[in-house]
Amino acid sequence: MHMHAEKGEKSAKIWLVPATAIASSYGFNRKEQAELVRIVAERRDEIERKWHECFR
Repeated sequence: MHMHAEKGEKSAKIWLVPATAIASSYGFNRKEQAELVRIVAERRDEIERKWHECFR
């Protein structure tokens, strides 16, 4: 399972499973990527729950 994050011209694909990690990133610097991973990891359960509500 993965998700996408965008901000202006920047984009990132973030894996949620098996571990929260950046799969690819265009425009986000390392500090911003670390912040994305931190936020997604903190909200992973909520993100997965919402995903299952939409796609199952």
